[in-house]
Amino acid sequence: MPSPSSKCQHFYPEVDSSDTNDRTAYTSVDFFNYPIGKMIAPLLALAALPLLAVAQTCDQGVVDGSFCFSDCTKVDGLPFGFYQPIAEPLVTSINLSNFLLEFDSKDPYNPRLTSTNVTADTKVPADLAVIKLSFVNAGTNITVGLPGAAPVARLFTPDESPASGDTDIQKLFLNFDRIPLAALAGAEAGFGELFKTVTLGSGDVPLSFTGYADNKAEAPEFGLTACLYFVPLRVTSTLKGLGGLQDTTITSIPTVVGGSASTGIKLSIPLRINSPSNVVLKTTTDVSFKLTYNNQVVGSVVLPKLSISPGANNLVATGFVFPQGAAATAASRDLLSKFVKGTSSEVTVSGGKSSDLPSLDAAFGAVSIKQTLPAKAQVLILGSKFTFPNLFTLTSKVQITASNPFDAATDITYVKASLVYKDKVIGTLDTDVTGFTIPAKSTAVSPDLKLNLKLNGASILAIFAAIGNSLSASVQSELTISFGGYKSTLDYNQDGVTAKLVLFL
Repeated sequence: MPSPSSKCQHFYPEVDSSDTNDRTAYTSVDFFNYPIGKMIAPLLALAALPLLAVAQTCDQGVVDGSFCFSDCTKVDGLPFGFYQPIAEPLVTSINLSNFLLEFDSKDPYNPRLTSTNVTADTKVPADLAVIKLSFVNAGTNITVGLPGAAPVARLFTPDESPASGDTDIQKLFLNFDRIPLAALAGAEAGFGELFKTVTLGSGDVPLSFTGYADNKAEAPEFGLTACLYFVPLRVTSTLKGLGGLQDTTITSIPTVVGGSASTGIKLSIPLRINSPSNVVLKTTTDVSFKLTYNNQVVGSVVLPKLSISPGANNLVATGFVFPQGAAATAASRDLLSKFVKGTSSEVTVSGGKSSDLPSLDAAFGAVSIKQTLPAKAQVLILGSKFTFPNLFTLTSKVQITASNPFDAATDITYVKASLVYKDKVIGTLDTDVTGFTIPAKSTAVSPDLKLNLKLNGASILAIFAAIGNSLSASVQSELTISFGGYKSTLDYNQDGVTAKLVLFL
């Protein structure tokens, strides 16, 4: 429907203005001698309708407190009828049972709205109530906003949009089928605030609808068609808020799937978002949130092509552990150390930003979700083998058999460790390592590493001899591991590491 100040150009069959019943004649006091008057006269007589004026073309918008009533005739492209006063609004409420919004990064402030079985409650004036009008079509031109605030978007539905319902049940039913919900010029920030309110809101979130509607209806009893033009529409409706996405759960232990020097360690994070809303949010954009641990941003969590429907939404997010700065790096080290150890950690996912959909940045930017990052203890060191060149040296060669429990290959590039047996430090390692790559879900043996002995050779040989040349020791270590060129240090302790002795090789 056009804006309130524009010409009425919908639903009205053309009348030839060259006919003797021309526009001048139509607007004369002889109204009832011409087709429109003859057609509507039975309705007027039955309803005893009060007229504000003689019939006229509705070309200047709304007369306050009225709507334009017509038989759907138009003259010279303009609808022809008269203004009918109304003491109370004809539309008292709009109920939206579902609300699908499809966002496109090519036009981020003009999403498409689909809503089925939209119900408008109507209140027909007493002088019209004796006439049953069955709705056939309905068009709207309304603005949308938050109550008490300026409107931020326009919802336009063509006048030929199908409708149903009637004045007896006082309801009008229609569907919105991918109708543009376009931000008003200069209201882009307010548009974002509207969706922020819906995203963070719990329970009913009120929206204000203001504008006008065109309705085409039939009076079967008289075999007539009537058009109600510029019906004022000023109502508050509600949507169910998304609850700030607070009902989100990491459903299983994340897995390390890769890494790179430019993005850090890459994780696959299965999660479920339970939405209490009746809003379906469909996008083609990736939304990146900050990953915070111990008040430090240690990386990010990306929800790819984010779409949220009412109820349970199962998806796989991508996490990146990529701290910046000393404090964040220290926090990241603690997080990764706990993750490998099998200790769950409390993290926060917040401050979302879309890759190419600025209209939703205010909404996602305000989201803050506390989560428990589950973990499972991982065995990284399977065993070690000592080689003594002689009994008098305080150094030995050692090879470490290590396991990679992750879904991506890793390199161990640095080891600082102590080998402890019965509370005694047998030896220490503090060395860079080259060529120690462990494929995903596999094991590998390190190159020869230098072990600095804390006991003399004879003492160590005596220990090994007493227990059959093999002992179970504890390892207290600091490991630097690399995924795809990104290095990260973690603290790793393990009991029950098998150490074997080989002499004089």
